Amino acid sequence: MIKKLNIILIEDNREHVIAARKQLQEHNLTVFKRFEEFKDWISDTLTNRCTDLGIPLPSEFDANVRSISFASMVTEHDLLPLKNYDILLTDNELPVNSEKVANETSLEKIGSDIVLIGLMLKFPMIGLLTDKNHHEDSHSRIFDCLGAANNTILRIGDSKVFVSNIHMVHENHKPTVKNWGEIVKLLTST
Repeated sequence: MIKKLNIILIEDNREHVIAARKQLQEHNLTVFKRFEEFKDWISDTLTNRCTDLGIPLPSEFDANVRSISFASMVTEHDLLPLKNYDILLTDNELPVNSEKVANETSLEKIGSDIVLIGLMLKFPMIGLLTDKNHHEDSHSRIFDCLGAANNTILRIGDSKVFVSNIHMVHENHKPTVKNWGEIVKLLTST
């Protein structure tokens, strides 16, 4: 019997989200389609926890940086609401609001940044996946160096991290979709 996991997925592509819901249907899946949604959720989670505990928020607490800079100021006990999550999965390229032009978004390669945030927030397992191959994308080439083709699990602190590229797509499905289920299987089997 498979343990029912609580999984966060940050993915903007509708087909990849549909595939993830199907592949991970036996688990609890929370989906964020943009980095800002994920960041705001972390901010709200930490803010509510600190308010509940009576921990004063710093006067310079700003909505744009609160989740990332403030997270380093909270204790292990403050992170308890996030401990309910077993796995953080993220796409590499996500829409990000432009700071230069209002109401404009651009796709940016922030997956590795999200992995670092996941490590800081002590997620036990983190998966980063791009559907780009190493011929067309510099990040994908780096993923190959980190063992993507060999399904290498990186151990960083108490976390297990898996990064991959085109090697983790579900080619039997048209259009080709990411194989989030295989990533979860790899992370939980080691």
